Amino acid sequence: MTDDSPKKPDTSNRASSNPASSNPASINPASSNPASTNPASTVRDVADFHLRWPAFRPIAQTLGRNPALSEAESDTLAWMVELLDRIGPQDLDSTPD
Repeated sequence: MTDDSPKKPDTSNRASSNPASSNPASINPASSNPASTNPASTVRDVADFHLRWPAFRPIAQTLGRNPALSEAESDTLAWMVELLDRIGPQDLDSTPD
């Protein structure tokens, strides 16, 4: 019998010893960078965000490793990354009601 239950994303390095994970400026690039270098400041819509997900993914992962987050917060971010990794252009063709 196979186990078909969902697998929890790996958050084992959530409280890593990486100095960048404890540096607030590295966790929130917008706090230390001008708007011109903040990719989120120029997102036009969901499709644009999707196209630029490779630039946002490491930001989300860094946020998820922030030791100030609770386990639930870290797990939620990890699941969001898992979900966004699976969204394709065909998923953006329809608009919500």
